[in-house]
Amino acid sequence: MNNLNLSLINNSKPSNLLIAAPLFLAVCFFYFSMTSNDYVVGFLSDDAIYLIMAEMHSFWEKDFNPVIEHVRPEYHFPPLYPMLLGLMGADSSSPELASSITTFFLISSIFIFGLWVWCETRSLAPAVLLALIYSFLPGTIIMSQGLYSEFLFMCFIYSAFICLSPKNPNKDQWMLAALFLSMASLTRIIGIVFIAAYCLLLILRKPKRSFILGLISAGPIICWTLFRNSLTGKSSYVNEFISAFNQNDDIINIFIEHLSGQTSILIESIYWIFSCIDGVSNTLSIHLVLIFILVLVSFAGFIVRLKQKRIDAIIVPLYLGIIYVWPFTGTFFVSRFLFPLMPVFIFYLWAGKEIFTRININQNLMFTLCVIMITYIAYPSTNKFINRGFLNIDPELMPYRRSRAWLLAETDEIAMHEAIKTKEVISVFKSLQKSVDIQDCIYAFQTPVVMIYSKRVTEKLPPPTVSDDAFKEKTGHCRYILATHLVDLDKNYPAFYPLYRLPDNDDYQTTPYLKNINGTNQAIAFLVEQTSFKD
Repeated sequence: MNNLNLSLINNSKPSNLLIAAPLFLAVCFFYFSMTSNDYVVGFLSDDAIYLIMAEMHSFWEKDFNPVIEHVRPEYHFPPLYPMLLGLMGADSSSPELASSITTFFLISSIFIFGLWVWCETRSLAPAVLLALIYSFLPGTIIMSQGLYSEFLFMCFIYSAFICLSPKNPNKDQWMLAALFLSMASLTRIIGIVFIAAYCLLLILRKPKRSFILGLISAGPIICWTLFRNSLTGKSSYVNEFISAFNQNDDIINIFIEHLSGQTSILIESIYWIFSCIDGVSNTLSIHLVLIFILVLVSFAGFIVRLKQKRIDAIIVPLYLGIIYVWPFTGTFFVSRFLFPLMPVFIFYLWAGKEIFTRININQNLMFTLCVIMITYIAYPSTNKFINRGFLNIDPELMPYRRSRAWLLAETDEIAMHEAIKTKEVISVFKSLQKSVDIQDCIYAFQTPVVMIYSKRVTEKLPPPTVSDDAFKEKTGHCRYILATHLVDLDKNYPAFYPLYRLPDNDDYQTTPYLKNINGTNQAIAFLVEQTSFKD
């Protein structure tokens, strides 16, 4: 980057900087206030695994946690994000610290994205405006409620974009970009797409020592992958992809059906990031029209950037190609996968000015209309989330607000109920430390969240679809079974599963966890001990 950013600062009006600085501080205050002292982790699975991995990398003295050795050979997430959490002292016992660190990464990604736009446009106004749009998208606010590696990943990729923003990057900028992209791939495995785009750019631009630059960008993730596979004997992401399409002899037709359905899921996911409303087809048709217009305008910006041989434009088709072929089916998972590139799509709304000028359309007017359209789609959910985030509630419930369920609840009353339910369930999971010996394990369908709070090895319960004989065989490894009133997102596991299929005999001893509602004790969970279990 060298003197690029300094020249931008020197050429900027002091009044513009005086406006930008308070806005950035306001965004910092908003996110740190909204996510501080929150204890809720594990309900989205990835965050629990990240904290357990963080404990592996921590230099701080910790109590023995049997979960670590259980998870170590199985995890397939790249190591950088949990490693940084661990080095900073965050682990399964300090989710509030992990929350603050992750929020710092979010704030940093906003700043770095704005800086990239500033480098590209040489104007502070669009940089501030686009950064604010990214900051207050409903999808960004929802993502802030979890421990996601996406924010650290975005810090690296947009830093690489800054390095490559000059028309003719110097050798130091090429080198820095390679280092940033190598760290991005060690944060999220999809970073290999960015490395592929970088290597393609090396071929197109032909800078000196291209081979060494490519090796620096790709070397770390190759070494980590080989090291991990040598320990576990398997490649999780590759196996996941193959198994998804290898369940039937007619693989080609299954794959074609998958591709045909991905376009609608992609549109749904873009709409979800802008609105956090499920089902664009079930909402006002005007929303679908507006999303279509925004995609077209963004596509114009993509064409301009592609003609300029910019790395972001090389990445977009490769990245979308991965989304198309990868066996994601849920809107939330695709939107999360798509999220790191949403700032690029927002920037393209500005970058298409060259095309609009050629067809006699005022670019500033078009961009203003795009901002109005985004505001129209996003405002209802953003306004709701902000109000919900600062809702005045019982101080004892405040640490249990940080969840998608809290923000997405239709009413404040339902949100309050979600916080109460979360607190109760976490209390049950923590109490398992006293009820279950450290050498024993538990069967539950909420595997990661049970492990994170109970600090006991937890295995996945066999689904309700298996036969009774298969169920008994598959639950023979652990002494305990946990049944709660929770229902999984796909509703494959009913409430208090598997109580209904356990025989009423002395082989199973059940302990209820009760709460008092209007003077009546009601069960929220049951811990079942298999008394015939043999070590």
